[in-house]
Formats: sequence, C-alpha cells, structure tokens
Amino acid sequence: MNRVNRSVFQRACALLGLAGVAAGAAMTSLPAAAQSGNQQGGQSQNSSQVYQAHLCVTTWTSRTRGIDWAAQLNVQGTTIGKDAVLFYESAFGHFPYPGPHISDNPAYMQRHLAKVAADVAAKIPDPNFSGYAVIDYEFWYPTWSKTPNVPSNLAADARDQDFKADWEDHIRATRPQLIAGLTGEARERALAASYNQAAQKFFLDTLREAKRVRPNAKWGFYGFPSREYYVTLKAFTDRWKAHHDNELGWLLDAVDVHYPNVYQMMRLVEDREPTRNTRENSPAQNAEYILANIREAVRVSRGKPVIAFVHYRYHPNVGRELEGQWVPATSIRQQMELPKQAGAQGVLIWDCIESEQQFRDLQRLITQVAAPAVDPIAVLPGANNSPRLASGSSRTAQPAARATSRPAVAVTRLPNGKIVVSSSKRPTQVANVPPQ
Repeated sequence: MNRVNRSVFQRACALLGLAGVAAGAAMTSLPAAAQSGNQQGGQSQNSSQVYQAHLCVTTWTSRTRGIDWAAQLNVQGTTIGKDAVLFYESAFGHFPYPGPHISDNPAYMQRHLAKVAADVAAKIPDPNFSGYAVIDYEFWYPTWSKTPNVPSNLAADARDQDFKADWEDHIRATRPQLIAGLTGEARERALAASYNQAAQKFFLDTLREAKRVRPNAKWGFYGFPSREYYVTLKAFTDRWKAHHDNELGWLLDAVDVHYPNVYQMMRLVEDREPTRNTRENSPAQNAEYILANIREAVRVSRGKPVIAFVHYRYHPNVGRELEGQWVPATSIRQQMELPKQAGAQGVLIWDCIESEQQFRDLQRLITQVAAPAVDPIAVLPGANNSPRLASGSSRTAQPAARATSRPAVAVTRLPNGKIVVSSSKRPTQVANVPPQ
C-alpha cells in the first residue's frame, strides 16, 4: 500500500509486506491466457465458489482538508463491495513501535486493549457488522527469525529497529534466569522463544479483543501468510513454506480470514523481454508470482477464506522512478482475476487517497479496468452460482461496453461541506463529509 511522494508517515501508513524481494528473478513462462488473467490459463477453479472484490481504500484526510474521498468512490452497478475496514497500527490501540518488550507489561496491555475496544467501536459502529476487518500491524514482525536488528544507541523506548538487542536488554532486566549461563545457539534459542511468546501474546490478545467487540466481523492481519517473489527458486520457496508451517501456525489458526498481498513488485514490461538483473518482469512472470502466492495462502488456510490485497500502484521495491505510480491495465486485470484461479474467495482493493486527482484516477481505473475484469467472474453469496451485480440484479451489460466508455465523474464541493458525486449514467448522490 504505497503512494506517490513518500514521506515518513506514508511509509508507516503503507502496507508493505516483509518478504524479501530483489530484482532479476528467473521465472517460468505461462500460457498467454494466464498472463492476461484469463481463466482458461493455468489451474482450474470451482466456478461456483464465492468470489468478490471489495474496496478497502482510505483517505489521508489531513492532506484533503478533511474530505474523505475514499467514501465517495462509486461502485454501483458492479459486483465490487464496500464492506471492508482497515485498522492502521498508528490508530489501533497503542502499537508498541519499539518492539514487544514495550507490550510485555500488564499495565501497558490493559491500556492498549481498552483503546482497541474503543477504536473498533468507533470505526465499526454497527455491532452486527459482518464484513472484513483487517489489522495492519507491520512495523515489526511477530517471529524472531524474521526480525531485523539494526544497531542503535537510542533508548529502549525509541522508534528504532534494534528489536533483538532491545529484547535481550529487556530479558536481562526482567527475567535474567532465562539466559543465565547460556551462550551461542542456546542463548539465541532462549531469546527467540521468549520474544516469540511475547509477540504472539500481543497479536492474539489484540485479535481477541477486536473479536469480542465485533464478533461477526471477519478478522485477520494484513500480509499473512507472508509474500514471496522468487516463487520458482526452490531454496526460497522451501524456506517460505517452512516458515508458515513451523512458525506461523498460531496466527493462521486464530484469524477468520487470511489476507496476503500480491502487489506489483517489479516494473511490468509487455513490449519486450525483461532486462535481466533489473527490477522488471513480464506478464507471464507476474502471473506466476500471483498464482504461487495465492496457492500457498490457500495451502495453509485451514479451510478459511483467502482474500488477497491488491494495489494499482507500483510497490517501493520497483525503485523511486516508478514507486507509487499507477500500474498498467494488464497488472490490474491479473490482480483481479488470477487470485480466483488459484483458489481465493476475493480481493481487497487498497489505496490511500491524498488528493482529488488521485480520487479521479482511482475511480477511472475501477470503472474502466477493475470492474470489467472482475464482474464476469464474480460469484456473490447467495447468487445461485452465477455472476451477479452487487445490487443483486443480474448482469445485463457486457463488460467490454463499459471498458470502452469512460463515464464522466463529476465531483462538486458544496458550501455546506458536502460532496456531490455524479456521473452521466447515474443519479447524483450526496454524501456527508467529516468535519476538519
């Protein structure tokens, strides 16, 4: 989840996966149909399985003068739902940025969980809400094996990344008996076990409190199962799958839904072969990456739904030149279509809107590219195994017709603080805008 012109806040807000990705992966090619996202290419899927796209878009309101542009996105007449809520770590409880040594304290957890309950109730006022609820905790990872340790001479409560050093200091100060007399690998194992226990407690207690407040919501953590780009290299995939099997079972068991992401990690090139050892890939390579990640999520899903996060901008891994720029239409179609082919039950469309222009751009991409890609393959709950529109009416228009017609979305700011959103084909809608 990344946007243009990154700042410190944007990187904190952005939903960046923690799997390591670099350039130049050699990937196998796929049939042309799979490259474009066509359902005829690759693994077959159950056409009657529920599959739907959902908006999970937010607005950086401090940059939009309090206008919630995300709320104005118009998906009427499509199968795309508006039933997902995202909780950023900066506004969900008291996230312990310095590391789990901060939350390894009963008084801290009491304050944290009280705020979690208040935050859930405020953002989801309906006690019977049954949509998708996603917790975005990603500043540090809940397993020792994937936790970085960047040297720092700052205090233990500083927002730095010497997580392992801070944890060792914490253990020496609070439970020195755990590592007394231990050296080398034995000491490392003791530190890892205690760190993992504290991290798990923080994640699971947070999840339990959120479920207590809104028990019908479909709760999960963004980015789990984790992402891997090098899906054709056995050394990478073996380590990736072992991590899920051996270290993340506690989290995968606890959530209601698994929320991996399949963001565009490399520059997509369609008019030539990708240049080796650069941050480029072909549609075939990109399709392989998406399919493999969703199949792995399904493998470890315990039969729970897999709903993949998708994003229509380039991930920071691609480099500053393209970071945050809109991806090609082929990438959008792949992100919308291929997860179903691999067994997912839907996708969550993420973005964080910073301006009216970004709102207009995203609305256009949803209307002209995303909806025409997903509507023909969508199967909504109770739809009798046939694609149906979100309004409940059967499809009457062909997707191609909408793809070639660009509706004019008019956005007007009224003096009373309201926004009017209208198009040439739909009646005007007036939506309240939160005060500044």
